[in-house]
Amino acid sequence: MIDYVIAFALITGATIIVFRDDFLPDRFFYDGDRIQAIALGTGSSFGDQSYGNVALVYQLLGLAEYPTLAGLIGFSLFAASVIIVRVRYATLQRPVLTAVGFAITILLGAIYLGHYSKDTLVVGIVAIALLSSSRWRAEAMLLAAMLIYASQFRAYWYIVAVAYAGFRLVKLPSRGAFTMLALVGLCVVGMSLALSLVLSTDPDHFRTSANEYRLGTADAESAITPFVNIAQPVGGVVNNLITLFALVVPLPLAAKGGLYYLALTVVIAGIWISFFYMARRLRLGGEHRTPIFQRCFSLLLALLVVQALFEPDYGSALRHLTPLLPLMLVVLELPIHVEYKSKSEFVKRFGQRAVEEQK
Repeated sequence: MIDYVIAFALITGATIIVFRDDFLPDRFFYDGDRIQAIALGTGSSFGDQSYGNVALVYQLLGLAEYPTLAGLIGFSLFAASVIIVRVRYATLQRPVLTAVGFAITILLGAIYLGHYSKDTLVVGIVAIALLSSSRWRAEAMLLAAMLIYASQFRAYWYIVAVAYAGFRLVKLPSRGAFTMLALVGLCVVGMSLALSLVLSTDPDHFRTSANEYRLGTADAESAITPFVNIAQPVGGVVNNLITLFALVVPLPLAAKGGLYYLALTVVIAGIWISFFYMARRLRLGGEHRTPIFQRCFSLLLALLVVQALFEPDYGSALRHLTPLLPLMLVVLELPIHVEYKSKSEFVKRFGQRAVEEQK
């Protein structure tokens, strides 16, 4: 069944891209249209190097004048990462959850990566995470890819890289769901204070400044506004910490009402609740603690930390999470609730490579 679901989702995703003007509202294309205009030489990056750099990539690939082709290529690269997960990591022990997870992932990829986008380039980082071995060289390659992406396209990935390295060192995914979430919260507090001290600004400055001229417009209805209004830097730290939990279960978004916002709430909450549910079931020791699972957990949590510091709205949070959703699929396929009596039984079920990745 799962392969039929994937095939149908891929066809639907491609259809959405080809007929995107008929399926999606204009707000889904603002960044992409800006990137295309820069690539065509009819627009300006207004000093934002990241937009200029990504536009240059599309220009060098000869895609500046072909938005549909650019969207289909980006979507195809993302789809390839999804297929890698299906082939290498899908256990199919929860067929309904697996089918829903793959379908939602593919459709979100079509919506958010099926146009000119900085986020399409994150697929390369995901591919390294999925295909690399467990050796330290693989981790170095992954960190290098994050740093290159941060230097050229999205600066907050420097913090993603730092948080990822920290989580890998402390083996955060082995701590249990509630401990994991608590430590992530402490990381948000620490990063908030560090940003405040280093940059001499409020901890939630980046979010509030991004929303300063957007609030009250039709395109900012999912904006993340301050939860408390108390003296800085305490107020900013508290706002970032509350934002962390709101990104996991976006109740403020649901409170806005309307089918679109309720659907967005269900999707975001479903993704993160499933993630932490699987974290709760992660057992210590044994064959289940393979590096690929550790890597996926750590990278997703690192992104969540950074989103708590920077994301201006829930829609952007989902858009920036989308290229990492193949890693979420790996987490959902964790073979943690099955006991194996011997190493040979595990090898028979999941292959010799899964055992080798533990070494």
